[in-house]
Amino acid sequence: MELVEICYRSESSARTWTSEFSLVQGPRTSRVEIERSVTGIDSMILVGEFGGVLASCCRLTRAPRQRAHLGLFCVRPHLQSQGLGSELLEEALSVARQRFDANVISLQVLAPRTELRAWYERIGFHETGERLSFSNAVGPTFALVGDLEFVIYERALNGSSNAL
Repeated sequence: MELVEICYRSESSARTWTSEFSLVQGPRTSRVEIERSVTGIDSMILVGEFGGVLASCCRLTRAPRQRAHLGLFCVRPHLQSQGLGSELLEEALSVARQRFDANVISLQVLAPRTELRAWYERIGFHETGERLSFSNAVGPTFALVGDLEFVIYERALNGSSNAL
């Protein structure tokens, strides 16, 4: 949980290209959400270490129609741009195919995060045309900055490795 909060919402992450610090206030996740992700039969959290330190994580969740959803994807701010995110994502795609028999993986990105959206597009994700209101997605306990919405992305998962 601490890694997710550091990556998404801490002041130390405010200068990174993946931070939500300037867009969203309040906790990004909760202990209950993490516990459900770890103990659920249709979800899991993958983690990566670097130098003995928890460096990255993501959540995979089974979705209907042979799909999986990727969330809570992050790399510790001072370790970004070293390929750790690409390695973790490649593993997540493989696990989604193997464990959830997924043909497609989806994710949500806050619309103003243009650099992050461009990165996902460069590695094979495409916009579905769907958008989801941030306030409807996370509830009233989060303080929002402006009118935010998620852009929904998908990527097909074929049987072979999708090089990042």
